[in-house]
Amino acid sequence: GNLTVKGYVTGSSIRGAELSIPGNAGIGVAPDTSYKLNIKAVDSDNIGGVFINLDETGAKKALVVDSEATSQAVQIYGKKGLAIQCESTSGFGIFVSREDLDSTSALVEIEDSDDGSGTATALKVKQSGGGDILNLLDGGTEVLTVINGGNVGIGVSDPDSPLEIYNTATQLKLSY
Repeated sequence: GNLTVKGYVTGSSIRGAELSIPGNAGIGVAPDTSYKLNIKAVDSDNIGGVFINLDETGAKKALVVDSEATSQAVQIYGKKGLAIQCESTSGFGIFVSREDLDSTSALVEIEDSDDGSGTATALKVKQSGGGDILNLLDGGTEVLTVINGGNVGIGVSDPDSPLEIYNTATQLKLSY
């Protein structure tokens, strides 16, 4: 196949370059006809697969995936799946936002496709700091809170007992 590099390469850096590969490409593996780019690193390589280092302090993104596909834009296979480490005091690890205001599907869906024989937890939240463990909001109103230490508030943002419920209705219904 053809390999075209537009821009310039000096030493170990590439600046202002455009890499054009007509067809499919493989790095460490033969090209897979299902993907434009296939990268494979094996144990004997003793290296990672892809590393993106963005030392940009502005509103830039290290990776943008724009997909009009009817399936997932990003799919991750592996024993550990995805690890996100946030090194900022003012940032966040994951931000999920929806632009399609009249969508009828879930914004976030967690599915454990176990066949029923497993005992793994589907969602685990571990908080080691002093802030709240969980805050669920309906619009701007906090409706469920789990504070540091484990107290749970429903309609209360700072529960001072193991379970505190604020209810403006005339009765509280408990069903069993």
